[in-house]
Amino acid sequence: MLFRSHLEPFFGNIRPAHLTPAHVEEYKTLRLSEKDQRFKDGKGRAPKKKTINKEISYLSAMVSWMSDREQKLCPPPNFTIKGFPAKQTKAPLPVVPSREEMIRLLRASERKYRPLFALCYYAGLRKTEATQLRAENVNWSQGYMLITGKGSKERIVPIHPRLRVYLRRANKEGYLFLNPKTGRPWQDFKKALQRASDKAGISQHVYMHLLRHGFGTHSIQSGINLRSLQILMGHSSSQVTERYTTLAAQFLTEELLKFGRKKKK
Repeated sequence: MLFRSHLEPFFGNIRPAHLTPAHVEEYKTLRLSEKDQRFKDGKGRAPKKKTINKEISYLSAMVSWMSDREQKLCPPPNFTIKGFPAKQTKAPLPVVPSREEMIRLLRASERKYRPLFALCYYAGLRKTEATQLRAENVNWSQGYMLITGKGSKERIVPIHPRLRVYLRRANKEGYLFLNPKTGRPWQDFKKALQRASDKAGISQHVYMHLLRHGFGTHSIQSGINLRSLQILMGHSSSQVTERYTTLAAQFLTEELLKFGRKKKK
């Protein structure tokens, strides 16, 4: 699918032996100038550099396979097929709502969705981790949850005292929370989260993973050390967790600016 939709139209008539760095650079430039054809009104955005890098990676793997000793379909290229530098593809830091805004968001949300939102904020769970959480993986007496995250990796997450309140109506067996209409785990929360955001008076765009970002950022602000937070959030690398120190630093800068101001009466 990837080859036919993007790579074949450009590289289809170029033999691997004739491939040059100029071809790769031209492809990258061309892709950046294209618009997503799914938008019929012509307002589609150009693909992200991260997306183009995946295409370049696919091309590189395909050429490597063709030039393999066993295949011998073409000579190996005399250059490295490169995409955009990592610093150009790094996702921008999210803008995280304050603790007060998060609490308002939870209170403004509809009761049937509130526990799932609370799991993402007070336990730092991913959306799938929250919806797939089962009663047998929650130890109420000792106060922890056994979470299965990315790559089927398991981690233990304590149940925050404030989270317990939201979990009182959880099922005693099977999935903790089910969609009453389908009898299956919840799938889509976009509209429900947007309604809660509007009701809470939060002007920025709010999405499920932002609740997890809120947990990470507010944990750092509260003094939780980086290693503990990495374990709680299930990050395989500490570099992923470290971005929350940057978000927390922004908060501390804002707090410092209050220094010397006269307190409003």
